[in-house]
Amino acid sequence: MSFRATERRDKPVEALGAVTRELNGIPGPAFGPLAGPGEPTWRAAFHRMVEELLADGARRAVDLGHDPTVIRDIVAAHAGALDEVTEPRFVEWDLWPGNCMVRDGAIVAILDHERAFYGDPLMEFGFAGGESSAYGDSAAFIRGYGHRPFTPAERTRRRLYNLHLALIQIIETDFRAYTDTEQYDWARERLSETLALLGGPAPAGPSG
Repeated sequence: MSFRATERRDKPVEALGAVTRELNGIPGPAFGPLAGPGEPTWRAAFHRMVEELLADGARRAVDLGHDPTVIRDIVAAHAGALDEVTEPRFVEWDLWPGNCMVRDGAIVAILDHERAFYGDPLMEFGFAGGESSAYGDSAAFIRGYGHRPFTPAERTRRRLYNLHLALIQIIETDFRAYTDTEQYDWARERLSETLALLGGPAPAGPSG
């Protein structure tokens, strides 16, 4: 790919990083959903988000490929990294190129805000590729955002956020009645990959 082609591809992603940073500058009253109820710490809010996902999966008997207790233990083991986040900030979360409207090469609108919350800006989707190339290359987004290289604690948090993302992508396939298993299979691989990065076990066999 030529330099010019790369530049054309990366320019809107860099712009998305800059927009995301601007949104992340909005402070919140507490950690958690925009409408509440909020939590006093990011650790408590994130644990609640994971527990709500696991409850959704259990209600539909979704096979995650790993025992939920293992997932809980992994999150608990690395929860200290979450305590670095002391100020709730607006997180759009589902802000990726597919949710942007572009005119003449510039972002003019963003869509799909129902998953926004107050939390750690590092949970924004644009950072996901920093810990898993399966989510794409985050370099242009990070450059546009202006984020310095991640610290060890930030990398741990980003892995926890990829774990959360993989859980959503697995569980939603049942609630949305997907007609094939492509996303389910792909997301289960992402969950196993992320658990391994966090020191977790090999995946369990199929249920049933």
